[in-house]
Order: sequence, then C-alpha cells, then structure tokens
Amino acid sequence: MVSEVFDARSHNPYSHITPIRTARMFFGRREAAEYVCNAVIDRQSVAIIGPRRIGKSSLLACIGLPEIQQRVRCDLSRSLLVYLDLEEHLQRTPEDFFTFVSEQLLRQSRGKLQPDMYHGGGADRFSQLLGEMQAQGVHPVLVLDEFDSVVRNQQFNPDFFSFLRAQANAGKVSYITASFATLDQICHSEIVGSPFFNIFSHYHLGPLTEDDALELITLPSKAAGCVFTETEVQFVVEQAGRHPFFIQRTCYFLFKHKSQSPTLDVKKIISQVYDELLPHFSYIWNHCDTEQLEQLKREVAQGSVQRKIPELSESALFRMFVRDKAKLAYRELDFNALHSALSKLDNLTFLGESQLSNLNIVAGENQGGTLTVVERGMRVRKLLQDALAQLRPTTPPGVVTPEWQMYSLLARSYFKKERRSNQQLAGYLSMSERDFYRKRNDAVNALLNVILKMEQEHIDGMEGGGFKS
Repeated sequence: MVSEVFDARSHNPYSHITPIRTARMFFGRREAAEYVCNAVIDRQSVAIIGPRRIGKSSLLACIGLPEIQQRVRCDLSRSLLVYLDLEEHLQRTPEDFFTFVSEQLLRQSRGKLQPDMYHGGGADRFSQLLGEMQAQGVHPVLVLDEFDSVVRNQQFNPDFFSFLRAQANAGKVSYITASFATLDQICHSEIVGSPFFNIFSHYHLGPLTEDDALELITLPSKAAGCVFTETEVQFVVEQAGRHPFFIQRTCYFLFKHKSQSPTLDVKKIISQVYDELLPHFSYIWNHCDTEQLEQLKREVAQGSVQRKIPELSESALFRMFVRDKAKLAYRELDFNALHSALSKLDNLTFLGESQLSNLNIVAGENQGGTLTVVERGMRVRKLLQDALAQLRPTTPPGVVTPEWQMYSLLARSYFKKERRSNQQLAGYLSMSERDFYRKRNDAVNALLNVILKMEQEHIDGMEGGGFKS
C-alpha cells in the first residue's frame, strides 16, 4: 500500500512502554474514571481488576490529574491522591511499607505536612500523618499500584491488614488498588478470608470502547502530522483489537514504517508487532487458569461470535498466538490417535475426548458456548466422514484401482457395520491378509493427511482477510 511520506524525524507518539502519565495520551476510560472518582468523593475503597497491560496502571497514574477529573466532572480538591508503585514490595516488610508510604505522603502533600513534626516510624508515624490530614479537612487516598505484591508477600500478616482496615473504617484514608485478580484470590494463605478485603468494591477493567480505540489510533498520529488512512486504521483494529497496549505497539510500528517509506511492507509490520508482543502473550497465557485457556481456544475457533474475553480474542495477533499454541495438539495427531478413533467410531464419548476433539475444525462456530463431550464426539465423527468422502474415487463403479481399494478398505473396516472378519474383508478386496493390514495402515495415513489438510485450510480461513498491501 502506498502511504503518505512525512518527516522521518517526527517523534513517534506511540513509543510509550511504561504507564501513561499525561492526560494528552490518556484515551477513554471515562466510565472507569467516573467510578473511581465517585468512590473517592464517598471515601470508599476500590480494587481495579484486569489482565496485564490492559491499562490499570495508566488509570491509577492519571486519575489524580486535574484534566482527567475535569473530563468526568468530579471535584477531588478535598482529597489527596498519593500514587504509589508497589512492584518492588514482594520482598519487603511492613516496616518498609509504612516508611515508603509516609515518605510519599509527606512528599505529595502539597506542603500541608511538615516532616519535622512527626516522630517515630512505621505504623505510628503513618497513623499520625493520616490524623493530621484528617484534622486539616483533607482526605488522603492511597493509590496502590501492583498491590498484589503486598498481598502475596507472607511477611504482611493479618495484623498488618487489620490495621489498614481500621484506618479506612475510621474514615482516615481510602485505598485504590490495581491487580490482575481480586485480592482475596491472589493473597497468601495466612490472610485468606481477611476482613480487609471486604472494604473494597471491584471494577473490572476491560477493552476500550470502539470510539476510544479509534481515538487512540488516529489522534496521536494526526497530531504528529502523520494521518493514518482508513485502511491503515482498519489494519490496526484487526491486528490489535481494542486492547490499549496492543494498539500502542501496532501503531508504533505502523507510524515508524510510514516515516521511513512511502510503501508499507505489511508482512514486516505484522512480524515486528508480533515479536514485540510475544513475551506479553506468553505471560498472559501462562497466567490463565484452565477454564480461561479453554475459553480462549473456543473464542479463537468461533470467529465473530460473542466473546467473553474480547480484550484478547478480538486481536488477530493474539488469535495467531493461540492458534500456534493450539496446534500443539494438531501436531501430535498421528496414526495411533486416528486409528483409535476409527476403531471406536460409535463411541461418541471416546471421540469427544480424543485428540481429534482438540482440532479447530471440530470446535467450529459454537454459538451455544461450551460443547459437551458427546457434542464434540458427534463433530469428530462428522469430520471423519467428511475426510473419507474426500478419498472417494471418481472412477466408474466396478473399476478396481488403488484409490478404490484404499477407499473400500477404510469404508468397510471402520465406517460400515460389516460382520466380516479382517480375513474375510481381505478376500472380498482380492488381497492377502498380510497385504490387507499393510494397505489398511496406508489408507489410515492417507485419511490422516486429508484431516491435517482440512485443519490447516480451516486455520488459514480464520486467518484470512485483513490488511492488504
């Protein structure tokens, strides 16, 4: 595709890897910002839940900006939002936590707190600071990014969380946390069931809205003097979906290529974006539970049906990753697996639990959600029948050819309810019993090749379309 050429020295506005900290690059999230701001006004605590790189940290980092508060028409002038990145606290102690938080309260208090007025350390100093803020009519809000590093650290015992809860219940502080799952799901064993977790309402952060995704794609490039064409915008939407980080990285390489050449090498862009996102895809995959993994496989196979994990499965790049993972079962499909399935063609439960049930072509477009084992078995049997039909020879009836012999071997050995023994079938097909077993094995391998070809064509069909150069 021919693209507009512009100054290659232009700054790439999509170069952000770390959380967004400026209102200029913070797109969308109006509903989430409104929810958090209203909770702050009501002096409540909120836990932001969402997968990796979905924008939790950016939301927490930007919620204290006056421009963002103005967008959602919330006045937080009576609150002091103190942003704290706790990523390094997985190995720290409660004493370290209170020292760090107290220092940040003093630093970010806008001069309302004087360091030399507070003595002691740890929880006592922290409590004194909260008390002074309360006396001044200012409500402190601890914005705790990566708080899962604290709840997973066994050095933070039940007494620590009871103290934090007591401060919130006394109206002295509120907490806004960000984590990839609810705190009670990821905490260490000693604090499971802690009353501390009950003070939080939960907000699940998902993909951007369609309009917000389009703004993130188009506005930064336009401001940099490089307007993406409609085709290029659609390319980003197809490759990245509505996941903000996927969009950022796709736009980054698209912008970079437009600054270097009037002709875009689409395959190269896709390859670079995929390589860039691969570690993030792997992290997401490795941190999904079994149910989520199966759901992702289903959503990839279902194509355009309603998705339960749209922030991931809407992205063609992530679907490519999932298909590569799913192909592990496809690659393991061999003679023995197929022969076992053929030998139990009437056992739908066996077929539904066989290796063939993991094929994308078996999952197909499942509008009704999860398939039962029997339903998968019915689809496996239909796949085997369709594959056999592709081997049916086109020669006139009665003309014996190697193709006819192979087809008859399969049909009469597995698909037709014959009462003949293998020896009788060998005689019927005019071959020795030894040749019968050898040629039947060859026929099963031929059927296997047909199934593998059908699976690959199905995968290619799901990956078809998209951005053309």
